[in-house]
Amino acid sequence: MAPAAFYGIAGEFVRLVLPHTEAHPAALLVSALTAIGNFTGRDPYYLADGSRHYVNEFVVIVGQTAKARKGTSLKHVENLLDLADHEYVQSQWKNGGLSSGEGLIYAIRDGHSQDKRVLIVEGEFSRVLQNMQRQGNTLSGTLRDVYDNGRAGVMTKNHPVTASDAHVSVVGHITREEVTRVMNRNECWNGFGNRFLWIFVPSRSKSLPHGGNIPANRLGRIAARLRQARLFSQNLQRIKFDDGAAKAWEEAYDELSEGHGGLVGALISRSEAHAVRLATLFAVLDLSHEIKVQHLQAALAIVDYSNRSVAHIFGDQNSHSFTQQVLTAVRNAGTAGLTKTDLMRHFSNNKSSDDIRTALDSLRKQGLIWSEARRTEGRSSIRWFHKAAAAPE
Repeated sequence: MAPAAFYGIAGEFVRLVLPHTEAHPAALLVSALTAIGNFTGRDPYYLADGSRHYVNEFVVIVGQTAKARKGTSLKHVENLLDLADHEYVQSQWKNGGLSSGEGLIYAIRDGHSQDKRVLIVEGEFSRVLQNMQRQGNTLSGTLRDVYDNGRAGVMTKNHPVTASDAHVSVVGHITREEVTRVMNRNECWNGFGNRFLWIFVPSRSKSLPHGGNIPANRLGRIAARLRQARLFSQNLQRIKFDDGAAKAWEEAYDELSEGHGGLVGALISRSEAHAVRLATLFAVLDLSHEIKVQHLQAALAIVDYSNRSVAHIFGDQNSHSFTQQVLTAVRNAGTAGLTKTDLMRHFSNNKSSDDIRTALDSLRKQGLIWSEARRTEGRSSIRWFHKAAAAPE
């Protein structure tokens, strides 16, 4: 995950905890933001094309194995929120229980509680996916509704139950093998999957046989700032971009909202919504009435990591061979190198920008290719070269 993602209070929390945990920094950051977004509440929102985007998020942490320390990350987040508001953790933090749409609606039903914040933690997200496959189960549709607008209902004749203005967030944990085996393809295509940020965790960050020792006073100071952000958010409603962020968003929007084919494309097709939700949250945590460039950059870095995680987790069986084709094309270009646009043309525009970026990133990490920024006709572009190619003149 790019350094820009670790901005503000959330980034400070990760830097404080990381030396004392085996959890992966990406899992720590996104788990923290999801929980904090729920804690912050349903007042600030970003308006896009008539739809309000609040700061609640759905996220699934996907481990390479069961030993990836997925749950460890959330335990540290729980400790932080407990310091910020013990009552919130006791009453609004729900461990497990996502089994049916009716059950979720009942938990957030109108008249049950004045506090409509609910953070649902599913340590075995495979069970949720299995529950949704049962005949007549409405959980998928209900989750989609509460993510979009905080409303859902069961319209039975004798006992109708409705939920409105609910602020629901979800953190799930699963292994890569489980999600690719258990997740129904229908849930990938029907809009359920793209309402989640998928965060791949390749391994634990380190081995700590004797645990860690997080300074309690520093954690307490972060908790105090979260309480301040919660109070600040209650006096907010619509948040807009400032001029600088608006321009940066215009540059990023086309690529985020560009349609991509295949299963991966379906799962990342809500990238712009995730970006504005996260950017709004970063602004709130900065006690800012506007989204600024740094807030947007942090959000975009997280969305980029999630999109690359999706490509890695759900990429089709031909992804390896496509990566090899990209390597061959770059090698054949010699010292001239290729830009991403050149590669798009090479594959007759049949491969998405995301597919090519994922392949290039994989090859770069393997040390098989390298890149250089080149300026031509007043414009700068990134050119990719094979490891055997000499630097261009």
